Amino acid sequence: MSISNIEIGNGWIISLIYLAVSYLPMLFGGKAAKRLVDFSFASKKGKINSLILTVLFIFLLVYPVFLQIHFNSVFFYAGLAVFILSAIGAVTSFINYFSTPLDQTICRGMYKISRNPIYVTVTAMGFGMALMLHSPVIAVILAILSILQHLIILEEEEFCINRYGESYIEFRQRVPRYLPFF
Repeated sequence: MSISNIEIGNGWIISLIYLAVSYLPMLFGGKAAKRLVDFSFASKKGKINSLILTVLFIFLLVYPVFLQIHFNSVFFYAGLAVFILSAIGAVTSFINYFSTPLDQTICRGMYKISRNPIYVTVTAMGFGMALMLHSPVIAVILAILSILQHLIILEEEEFCINRYGESYIEFRQRVPRYLPFF
């Protein structure tokens, strides 16, 4: 379909699933969902980074609308595998996050593997999307997004030390920030 020389592709399907997995769980998270999006702890620079991150994420949701899925490509199948596995990990991470009492360090389920499994899995879903859509633009945006997320995570860790004390410090010593090898 074309609107004044702008092609609308079928990439919107992937974008819609990405949006659903990234945000739909928050509708069921109650007070924990509010905690997840509360960046009041962030410095002015952290809040600016968070705003830029939000704009980039919106771009990641809109840009695929103009792209085509190439089903007959090895990149599609590799991306699909990454996307599906990451989506399962993201949903599991949200469940772990929302089922932990607000006054406790989250350290069950996916949080035994990574201190930031929601960031890791949602970003990995994005890279799966980039592969499925053959989009280096999405990959570059995700790389920038990952750098900004890292800066926010550093501030968030200081907040968690102040809020949860020794239990978070022990958690931080036991569990890697992102993945066991990174």
